[in-house]
Amino acid sequence: MKYAMKKILVPYDGSKNAERGLYKAIYMARQCDATLVGIFVKYQPGIYAIHPISFVDGKFMRKVKNFMEDAKIKCGRFGVDFTYKIVGGDPGFEIIRHAKNKKNKIDAIVIGSRGRGALKESFFGSTSNYVLHKASVPVLLVK
Repeated sequence: MKYAMKKILVPYDGSKNAERGLYKAIYMARQCDATLVGIFVKYQPGIYAIHPISFVDGKFMRKVKNFMEDAKIKCGRFGVDFTYKIVGGDPGFEIIRHAKNKKNKIDAIVIGSRGRGALKESFFGSTSNYVLHKASVPVLLVK
């Protein structure tokens, strides 16, 4: 029996690395007849993470919505459905939490990597590295 992918999670922040991940996810979605779910996580340290994302600057939120809508248009050009969610918190943790939530039915994650290297990553950490090691679904890391 084939493993059917129906929903692919794409962490997207508008960067070139995330864009490469988006295009790879579009390719995969076309092959599997899947839909894409974009997620943007606004980093909010500690206690601020419990507040709703709505308290963030309106100009910033418009910018985020604009590039998420732009991603939706890019997916539409290839005939792929794209929905998105904007949340606040620790990016790696929130991506994993969204993927593990049974209601979301995420089958895979496609994430762009910054490619900093092992030494810098050990000091600064890496969202893609965290997702790669903590995910319970297949992860495609795009460099």
